[in-house]
Amino acid sequence: MPKRELTFLGLSEDGSNLVMADSAGSQYTIKVDGRLSATLGHPVRPGQMEIALQPLSPKDIQARIRAGATAAEIAADTGEDIDRIRRFEGPPLADREFAAGQARKCLVRSDAVEGTLESLVGARLDERGVTLESAQWDSWRREDGRWTVLVAFPAGSAERVATWVYDPESRHVTPEDDEAARMLDPTLVSNSSLRLVADEAAVVPHLDSVEVVEVVETVIVKERLAEVTSIKGAAKVPPEPAAKPAATRSRSKSKRASVPSWDEILFGGGKDDEA
Repeated sequence: MPKRELTFLGLSEDGSNLVMADSAGSQYTIKVDGRLSATLGHPVRPGQMEIALQPLSPKDIQARIRAGATAAEIAADTGEDIDRIRRFEGPPLADREFAAGQARKCLVRSDAVEGTLESLVGARLDERGVTLESAQWDSWRREDGRWTVLVAFPAGSAERVATWVYDPESRHVTPEDDEAARMLDPTLVSNSSLRLVADEAAVVPHLDSVEVVEVVETVIVKERLAEVTSIKGAAKVPPEPAAKPAATRSRSKSKRASVPSWDEILFGGGKDDEA
């Protein structure tokens, strides 16, 4: 019986077997034991040397590239041959380039600026001493059907990026980060400072309302204390001579002095004792 040449595909789901396949596509498994691990020179662990048992379809490869992945990243994640992946990357890369180009042509209008996205970005870069030709544009498709559009440009020894969300149906771009927002509105920094002042001023009425509550509560407490004092000690506290209404109230209370007070009932005594 002729020998069959087997190709290693990967580990089984539980990591206990090596999965092999022959040229006809038939699969075989080899139990991972101590002898095999010793022969390999290191133990085989689940997740190590994982290779897709079923190759990615061209549709899956193109969907990943259209979503922003590179051929090298897909090869590293799946174990697919990078040359095979690159055979299918042409159409999705063209889609990404087309979406970025359409976004650059979008007209942006606001109180501060008006122009295409590309012209506004070029103006901001020119202010920084950077040419538009040195910037690199890219895009990738999002799960919601819209596209993320990115421009990368040199900033000294480093590189900075600005990203927008592009909706191909409405042909509208929306800044996704601060750098992108500043590209469209050069007055954004001053507007932010004005909003900060407004936020600080808005705190003052809140503090005033707290103080008013404290004053009202204080007045209520004083009024209640005055009522208690007038009830418990009206007979002992002489009214002020200048306050006639107070004297009237005092006389009206003296007419009811014949009625025993709670102190007289509890502790005994009356007018004779006080005399």
